[in-house]
Amino acid sequence: MIFRGYSAQLISVDEGLDVIAYRDAKFYFFQVKYGIYNKELALERIEITKSSFENNINSSVYYMFILARDDKKDFLIVPVFVLEKIIDKNGKKIGCTIFHNKKDVFINKISSENKVTKYLNKAGWRILQYS
Repeated sequence: MIFRGYSAQLISVDEGLDVIAYRDAKFYFFQVKYGIYNKELALERIEITKSSFENNINSSVYYMFILARDDKKDFLIVPVFVLEKIIDKNGKKIGCTIFHNKKDVFINKISSENKVTKYLNKAGWRILQYS
């Protein structure tokens, strides 16, 4: 984040947020999740604690998914209000599976409603900057 002009710091008390960042007189809050592709197109299921997700639903929180495959890492930066519409909310854990084909990225299923490509890598950082 520092290379993108943000001043960032880890949050020491885990209340469902991992990083707070500051840029251009605005604060950004991040929950960071890491996943590894276990198939050609699908990422392992990523679990999010339901209570922390629900505590952050009405705030300006972003979920940053670090998606690893081979020697490449992608970054998916999704606003909580977008994620709330497309995640599986059954049980105490919220789950999401990220699908990545050669062109697009989807959360939980490959459909136009679940397409999140515009939040991937440089595009995600641009959207964050102008939010």
